[in-house]
Amino acid sequence: MTLGGGSGVDGEIHCIAQYAFLYSELERRAKEGKRLAYVSNYEARLAGFTKDGDFGLSTEYSFEWASQIWTGVLIRAGGYLHIPGYKTLIADVNGDDRTIIAFGRYFTSNPDLPSRLKNGYPLTPYDRSKFYAPGEDGYNTFTNYVVLSWRRKLLQYIFHFFRSKN
Repeated sequence: MTLGGGSGVDGEIHCIAQYAFLYSELERRAKEGKRLAYVSNYEARLAGFTKDGDFGLSTEYSFEWASQIWTGVLIRAGGYLHIPGYKTLIADVNGDDRTIIAFGRYFTSNPDLPSRLKNGYPLTPYDRSKFYAPGEDGYNTFTNYVVLSWRRKLLQYIFHFFRSKN
């Protein structure tokens, strides 16, 4: 089944109608004792190219409504770390006890992502050129924030130590 829009005989079928039908069927089957362990949604961040040739952020579609139909575990992903203050992330995490938030790209450059989010540490931007590239560079070369802070403090100490000797 292809989801995400399409043309019907008399016009366009909205992708939310397709997903809502799918979710209602999954929920109906769950009530018959055939519940899936979870349903996973990836919410697109990009709306396509803008006039400037860059990608625009999508705010048109959200799977927020899905939990009103599907009463099981729902995994949501997409765009949570691009919103200042992580307002959507915080709201979804605190919204109920059956929503799980998933992350992908930011784990490559922030192997300690849960700790950074919990402690308010800054995130290291990911580098798309390192995705699916051969070798270790990009997967095993990013460092967690505590180690970066410790190295920075050590370098500052060494710098000040040698500077005071001169």
